[in-house]
Amino acid sequence: MKRYVIRAFSVFLIGVVFSGCVFDSTPKCSDDNVQSLVKEIYQNMLEQSKDNILLAVYMSNAPKSIVSLSSIRAVSYDKDVNLRECKSIAHFDNGLDINLDYSVQMAENGDEFYVEFKEDFIQNVMMNSMMSIMNNKN
Repeated sequence: MKRYVIRAFSVFLIGVVFSGCVFDSTPKCSDDNVQSLVKEIYQNMLEQSKDNILLAVYMSNAPKSIVSLSSIRAVSYDKDVNLRECKSIAHFDNGLDINLDYSVQMAENGDEFYVEFKEDFIQNVMMNSMMSIMNNKN
């Protein structure tokens, strides 16, 4: 069941696009447009989790927004596929900080880029949400 929940999050995070901007190369991990899209993806993830009863339970006490990212760094860049692997710390509205691994990749048309979260981030948010629920019941 846990694997299903994680896959559900992965499916709707893949393919989130920031369009309308033309870039010569893959944006850097710290690019303002990338950071804005990271925050937007998290918001969309929360909204979409409400449509699934199981996910809604897991995410009921999740932070409502990412306030900022810090310690942003690129860990790799593959110029053949225009893919940049990134790491940062996501700071949430409730004071929680979670490591965030994500990738930024240019679309083949060069007019847009994709941002995708790695599964461990989703797992950590869900785990913190569940721990918060359990702590509130005690």
